[in-house]
Amino acid sequence: MLKDSKFHARLNTRIQNSSTQVLDGMLEGAAKLKSVLRIITNLITLKCDLKWILTFVKALSIPQQPLKMIHNILSKPTVRQQPWCQQILIDLVITVNAYFASEVSWNDDIDKEVGQLYLNAMTEYMSLVPKLLNVSSDEDLRLREQVILCSMYTCEAMERDKLKIGNQYFTHLAAKETDAIDAILACCKLEEARLKKLIELTDGNEDMAGERMDMLISLGVTTVAAMVNLPLTADDAVDGRRKIGHYLGDKMACKGNEKQTDEFFMLLRHPLFCTNVLKIMYACCQVSTTLCSYISNQVQHMDSLMGILMGKVEIQDMEVNSVIEMILHIYSTIVIQLQTMPTAITDAASVMISIFLESTIASHTAAAALVFSQMIYCGLTVEVQPEEMLQACLAVFTDLQQICVRCPFDYGVLDGLLLLLCEMLAQTEGPVAQMYIETGIWGTLWHRVAQALQVINLETDTPIHDIDQDGENVVGFNPPDWTLVSPQGLMAVLQMAVTVFTKETNQCIPNLAVPDSIILLTIVHLLHKDFLSSVYNGFHCDGPQLTADMILEVTQLCCFPFAVDIAEELLHQVQQCLFNASLLPRLIFCCTKYLKNEQLEIPINLMLRLVLGSQQFLKQFCKCVKEQKTVSLLTQCTQSTSSTVVSDVVSICSHLVRMSPQHAPFVKSVFHGSKGDYDPLSKLIKHNSATVRSRACSLVGNLMKHNSHMYGVLKQREKLLNGLIAGLKDEDPNVRKGSSYAIGNAAYHNGDLYVKLKPCIPLLVELLRDPVSKTKANAASACGNLGAHSNVLCLELKKQKIIPRLLDLACHDQNQGVQVNAILALRTLSQQDELKKEMMNQKAVDKLNAISVATTPRPLSRSSKSQSLLINSFHSNNGSSSVVYSHCSKLVKMLQGKG
Repeated sequence: MLKDSKFHARLNTRIQNSSTQVLDGMLEGAAKLKSVLRIITNLITLKCDLKWILTFVKALSIPQQPLKMIHNILSKPTVRQQPWCQQILIDLVITVNAYFASEVSWNDDIDKEVGQLYLNAMTEYMSLVPKLLNVSSDEDLRLREQVILCSMYTCEAMERDKLKIGNQYFTHLAAKETDAIDAILACCKLEEARLKKLIELTDGNEDMAGERMDMLISLGVTTVAAMVNLPLTADDAVDGRRKIGHYLGDKMACKGNEKQTDEFFMLLRHPLFCTNVLKIMYACCQVSTTLCSYISNQVQHMDSLMGILMGKVEIQDMEVNSVIEMILHIYSTIVIQLQTMPTAITDAASVMISIFLESTIASHTAAAALVFSQMIYCGLTVEVQPEEMLQACLAVFTDLQQICVRCPFDYGVLDGLLLLLCEMLAQTEGPVAQMYIETGIWGTLWHRVAQALQVINLETDTPIHDIDQDGENVVGFNPPDWTLVSPQGLMAVLQMAVTVFTKETNQCIPNLAVPDSIILLTIVHLLHKDFLSSVYNGFHCDGPQLTADMILEVTQLCCFPFAVDIAEELLHQVQQCLFNASLLPRLIFCCTKYLKNEQLEIPINLMLRLVLGSQQFLKQFCKCVKEQKTVSLLTQCTQSTSSTVVSDVVSICSHLVRMSPQHAPFVKSVFHGSKGDYDPLSKLIKHNSATVRSRACSLVGNLMKHNSHMYGVLKQREKLLNGLIAGLKDEDPNVRKGSSYAIGNAAYHNGDLYVKLKPCIPLLVELLRDPVSKTKANAASACGNLGAHSNVLCLELKKQKIIPRLLDLACHDQNQGVQVNAILALRTLSQQDELKKEMMNQKAVDKLNAISVATTPRPLSRSSKSQSLLINSFHSNNGSSSVVYSHCSKLVKMLQGKG
């Protein structure tokens, strides 16, 4: 029949003929239309292949024809006066409802066109609702019943979310069909005139009439609740429902509506209506501050809520848990919306805390925790023993099977507990962090967070599942379950973690040294590109800030192993785990994609620690350079207003080029500037931060460590070379050290820069007296290099008395590294005849021979061997002396013409 086109044609003919008769006021037409509508209704509601239903409704223009017929009947006063009008309207509404409840709204595979037709039908029907609910002939309210039922079924169809049009539907109702909402809401109150008529119709049976009226009120309340109530599992219609809730909330709190609003909320005290009225109150309060204010100022309504909580209203057993949860969430919502504690809630604080501490139902404890946390935020002072608090929290973390109600404002179920734990850690004196670890709540908390975030096991690429249950493995990233832990709750966990890591560092760092540690896996997961994308794009205007905050907290946690003294082996294990978890590539991605310049300080510092700490991180970093836009990131960092960021980036680049010349092109690309003139590097060498200046000088030195490719740049860019020369007389010792190292390398490979380096010589002579041994050693090497390739600077070197200064260092300096460098410099300079002659004039051989005698290694005597344990440093000192002796001997032979 559903596929029979001839049958369809006969039905169409009958519908057309009977409809015409109905509109002409003919009883015969009404009878015929009634029978054909019943056939259609029965066929539409069959459980069968969807395409047959779609073929049938399209052939008969369902529900367009019934909707049009309803509209025509309501527009004709003569038809409305017919005694059979009520029944034909009921039959038409039932037919429309049959379409809404058909397979169309139950099927996952629906075309957009079908969905649009369904949406159009719902909106057209709702436009008729105000008139349908006020038909004068509807004395027994049977039409009202069917009209409200049909309205409710549209909401239930949207809750199934198969058609993906729920948000459009509810948004349309809030914007265009508020008359329908008002009309249904008006049916949620006792109407004396209607009740009196029902009593007459039931032959004076007041109980039967009362039950009928209660049932209709309940139906109206249920329908309004279905429009605004947010299901536990989020769907696409959340925003639309909130818009309806906002409209209703503001309407009920509007001046002039107090009587109707108070009557409506007094239904809370009636067992039949209580649950759905709570749903409406809860949903509307979340989006209407004015309603929160109104309710909090009405003692009768606050008393109703407390009365329900204390068991004064008989609630069905299966609804008790959700009702208590809802009331606790209403309290939270009022406090959050008003940002203050209404007197009624302050008076009820002890009850909230008792529920939190004593309830054996996890959902109640979790809901009470959110109220409790908001009370504390508003300044309520409560004394609760940490042990009791932890015990209550632990009970919830290990039992999350009973949650019935969605938390307010997109909070997660665990958020209240996490906020409380975070607050307790911050305010309570004593070893609370240690208590967290010892009671087991610390580990259990991380397991629950990992479960909520769908943290991935790095080896299997599958989510870590509930600690109590096994689940079906789904490979790859899965979106987080924000209903369990919201971003705000996650931030509380991270802030808590930083505090616990700070107070119990030695107990926490080992968690980062175990590959399958739940804390390590969760922390690294927070930097997963898909996770960050879900936060950034999933929370409107708050997304970017949330993303950045999470990255910074995670980065801070990862810095702990490098910020404290820990065993070398443990540090190595941490490094290996962080390497295997791809922390560095993820960190680079975060810095490039999500962080602003002013947020880069901690991440870049961690990047530096990783690159400096291990060769494998260095290779990983270089790989990332090719795969990500790292050059632009580092270039951007060199222009940062934070000297810490600048110096850390310079250090990373300096380390890269020091380790291998193959990294030089990349490093140069970071600093060569938009014009290729290395102006950024020149500016860094003259930076107002001494740390930046010193590291920039060292960077230039390292760029010249392996070859002379940088010499051409220094030849052409006088600003850069002049900056290095100026660094030799900088007031900061580290700048002088870095600059002397760079100048030495500028003369190491060849003599191309000798002429330009001539002004350095008097400054290097001064540095031979520098209090920092490394600077003296660098200066000595630089002096030697200035005479290594030609005699161009010999006259100046002689004039500045380099030879006697170096001899003095070689003979008398207390640091053997300085001695060795001075001797090596003299050996290099001795290749130039003029300078060799100067050495002879300075009696260099005699002076050096005196050093040789003083530093000649001597074998241990028997007695000294027996006491060797008393002089632990002998061997190291003797080794250093041997080096000095060896170089000294070679120089003497060269001067004597024997080398």
